[in-house]
Order: sequence, then structure tokens, then C-alpha cells
Amino acid sequence: MVQNSSSIQLHDLYEPPPVPFSFEAPGWYVLGGILLAVAILITLFRVRKYVKNRYRRDALRELDNLYHTAEIFPQLFVVLKRTAIYAYGRERVAPLYGTAWLSFLEKTGVNVQLTEYQDDILPAIYDGHTIDPGIQDKILSNAKRWVETHAG
Repeated sequence: MVQNSSSIQLHDLYEPPPVPFSFEAPGWYVLGGILLAVAILITLFRVRKYVKNRYRRDALRELDNLYHTAEIFPQLFVVLKRTAIYAYGRERVAPLYGTAWLSFLEKTGVNVQLTEYQDDILPAIYDGHTIDPGIQDKILSNAKRWVETHAG
């Protein structure tokens, strides 16, 4: 027996009340713990990097102080040598001098160009000759770039 569609009476669908949102599920505690652990690890790595790079900040501060002195050579390369010894070890850095020293600085830094000024640098370091202030500024900016970019 087929009923007529007009004779079927449909009632409204029963909908349960919406589930209230809360942080009481254990998954939220796990996610919160993971996020806290990641934040702590990131902070520890940043603090470690900051402490590890103190020698760079000290060297840059010394190089900035050299701008105010009339004779920056050989103090400039004393700062670079001390920084290189800290970063690469005494055994590797101490025997280097002259062109080999300038080449080492170029190889270990990014966009550092010192060998092109070796005809000015070497007499200034070893014989006390003076350097043109324009070239001196270029050498000092390359030295700062090396301190900032060397991979030590």
C-alpha cells in the first residue's frame, strides 16, 4: 500500500546541542608541551650563539675604536690575528704572515679582498709605512667584513 506524499508528516530533525570548545582534551596539553619545548630549545640555541660570538663583537668594537687612531697598523692585524686564533686555532693561524695571511683571510671570509692591497698593507705592518686614508678605510672595512662573515 502506497501512501500519498501529502499524508506523510515529517517532523523537524533532532539536533544535539553543539559541543562546547575547551582545552580539557589531553591533546592540547601535548601540543602545549611540544610548543614550550620548541620555544625553550630556540631560546637556548640563540643564547648559545650569542655567547659563542662574543669574540666577534669584541673584535668589531676594537676595530671601531681604531677609526679614531692615526696609526691603525699593525693594531688592525693584531685584532684580526687574535680573532682568527680564537676561531681557527693557534696551530693553523699562528704561522701565517704576509701574503699567506692575507690569502687566509680572503678564503675564510665572504667578499673579503685584502690581497689587492698587499703592496700597501705589508709595508705598513712590517716597516711602519703610512697608507693613504682612502685605502686605509677600504682595508678596515674589509677587516670588519671578515670578522662578521668568517666561518669560525
